Amino acid sequence: MTGVRIAFPRPALAAALALALFPGCLTYEKSQTRVSVDARTGVAHVQTTYWNIASTEPGRREQWDDFEQLDSLRRSDAYFVTSYLRSPAGGQVGKRRVWIEKGRVHASASVTTRDLNELAEGWSADSSEYRYTSSLEITATNGRRTDDEKPTVVWPRSARLLSVAERDPHFGEAVPFRPEIRDSLAKRLPPAVKAAHPKRAAKHPAARRPRAPSRRRRSH
Repeated sequence: MTGVRIAFPRPALAAALALALFPGCLTYEKSQTRVSVDARTGVAHVQTTYWNIASTEPGRREQWDDFEQLDSLRRSDAYFVTSYLRSPAGGQVGKRRVWIEKGRVHASASVTTRDLNELAEGWSADSSEYRYTSSLEITATNGRRTDDEKPTVVWPRSARLLSVAERDPHFGEAVPFRPEIRDSLAKRLPPAVKAAHPKRAAKHPAARRPRAPSRRRRSH
């Protein structure tokens, strides 16, 4: 496993690389984050899905490093915590998943925390509001947008669901994973679980009604 690279050859993509889950040279096209806050305990469950993960590097060696990094985020709780939380005690790591669909790599991750300030990037909270500041384009949210220089959304502390969707306007400069690297990732992933479709009841032929005997006319 190589160390995190901090040189960004494509400045336009540096904003995406600053986000918590994907350090180094990984980026993604769009994401959706939902924060559910328990009204009684104040505990926040954070669930984020990332679509179309790619690299900013065309070289095979650099892409292989990105691939190893992505797989480490999926497998290792300790490595994930260092990327997603400000401190190991800042929250409880939940399920993480990486999957490939139609040749594109996607991922999801969840974490539970009592303080959104413990999330590594973007989120903050004080006594009056929750706040999320993005380095990307915010495409949808159920919060109130502000006039800050960076895209920012706020919610009152009474909010129980915080939702925000983002996209990278410069994603066209990203580089899809090479086929051989994508295939290597697919071999490490658990087999996809397909939803069981209910069996249809067998069709039985309709019972035939007995035909009334035909009456033959007598010849006279």
